[in-house]
Amino acid sequence: MDAELQLDFAQTGGDVKPRPAWSRALFALGLAAGGALFAYQLWESYRAVRANGAQLQQPVYLALAVGCIVVMYALQMLAWRLILANLGYALGLRATLQGFMISFMPRYVPGSVWGYLTRGEWLVRDHGIAHRVSWFGSVIEAGLLCITALGVAGVYQAGVRAGAGIGLILGATMLGAAGLAAALAMRIIGLRRAELRVAGPLWRDALRWAGVSFVYVGMWLFYGASTWCVGRGFFPAAQWLLLPFVYASAMAWLAGFLFIIVPAGLGVRESTLTVLLATSAGVPAWQGGLIAVVSRFVLIVAELIWLAVGLALHADAWRRGRNGSIRAD
Repeated sequence: MDAELQLDFAQTGGDVKPRPAWSRALFALGLAAGGALFAYQLWESYRAVRANGAQLQQPVYLALAVGCIVVMYALQMLAWRLILANLGYALGLRATLQGFMISFMPRYVPGSVWGYLTRGEWLVRDHGIAHRVSWFGSVIEAGLLCITALGVAGVYQAGVRAGAGIGLILGATMLGAAGLAAALAMRIIGLRRAELRVAGPLWRDALRWAGVSFVYVGMWLFYGASTWCVGRGFFPAAQWLLLPFVYASAMAWLAGFLFIIVPAGLGVRESTLTVLLATSAGVPAWQGGLIAVVSRFVLIVAELIWLAVGLALHADAWRRGRNGSIRAD
C-alpha cells in the first residue's frame, strides 16, 4: 500500500465504512448534472462574447488572462491541501490534481452545496478522509475565502482613503485574525470530533491558518490580474490600474458565492463586476460588461485545462492499474 494511502487509512483508525448507495448515487448525479451545466455555460459564454462584436486587439493579454486563472486554481488547490494538512490529513499532489477539479464540478448545480458534497464523497471514497473532516475543512475554506475577499476589499479602500501604510496594517491584521479564528474553530470542534487532532500551541496553529489565508490573498491577486488582462486585450489604450480590478473581482466573486441559488454565481458576478469596475476603475459600463463576460469565458477555459489534467491522470492511473502497477496517490 502506498505510504500516503497508509497515512490516510491510519488517520481514520482503519475503519472507513462503505458509503451507502444513496451517497454514491448522489455523487454520480452531481457529477453528471454539473458536467451538463458546465457545457451549457461554456456555450452561453461563447455566444455572449460573439454578440458584443468587440475586436480583440492584443491576443497575448487574453493568453495571460487564462494563465492567471490557471495559477489561481493552482493556489486554490494548494490552499485545500494546506487545510487538510492543518487538520492532520495528507493529500498528495497527484491525488489533488487528479480529483479536486473533477469532483468539484457539481458546484455549477444551483445551490452551491453540491460541489462540497461530491468533493467530500471523493475524499472518503478514494482517500479514507471522513465526511466530517472534509465538511469542516470546507466550512473553513469558505470562511477564509470570504474573509480574505473582504480583507482585500478593505485593504484597497483603506489604501485609497488613508494611504498604503494603513492598508498594509489592515491586511496584516486581517491575516492574523483569520488565522486565529480558524485555529480556535479547529480546537473547539476538535474537542468533540475524534477525526480532528489538536496538537501544539495555539499561536503555531494560528500562523499555519494565516499562511492559508495568505495563499488565498495571492489567489485574489491573480484573479484580478486576469480581469485586468482581459481589459487590456480589448482596450489597450485605456490607462486602468491593476488594484481596482483586484478589488472588483474579489467582491464580484463574493457576491456570486453568497447568492447560492445561482450556479457558480453566473450572472451575479458579471453584473457586480460591471458595476464595481465602473465605480472603482472608471470603466464604461459597456466595456465593463464585455470584460465581465470574457472573464467568465476565460475562467471556463482555465477550468477545462485543469479538468484535462485530472482526466489525464485518471487515464494514466487506469492504464497502470491494468498493468498491475497502480499507485494509490
